[in-house]
Amino acid sequence: MLRVILRTDRIVEAVVEYIRTQETPDRYLHQLRRVEIADFSGSEPEIEHLRYLLASGKGIEEMVITPCHTSLSDDARLMNRLMQLPRASPTALLFV
Repeated sequence: MLRVILRTDRIVEAVVEYIRTQETPDRYLHQLRRVEIADFSGSEPEIEHLRYLLASGKGIEEMVITPCHTSLSDDARLMNRLMQLPRASPTALLFV
């Protein structure tokens, strides 16, 4: 299981950039089954990180996203956007 706690956009941007520069992450992403993301604010770097994980993680069965504040779960537009992200795994479930 991969557990990601997002604190600031700078950290998220650095993580996304680091992952992109590595040669082996795609090799291991197929082993991911469950991903938990805590303190999600819905920023563009965070969404880009989700997009990358969902598009590359062929073995992901579920992804659980815990917002950093309760109003995120009320943001229908953002929820819809997250649910429409392309997924490499046809069985990947997204829980927000």
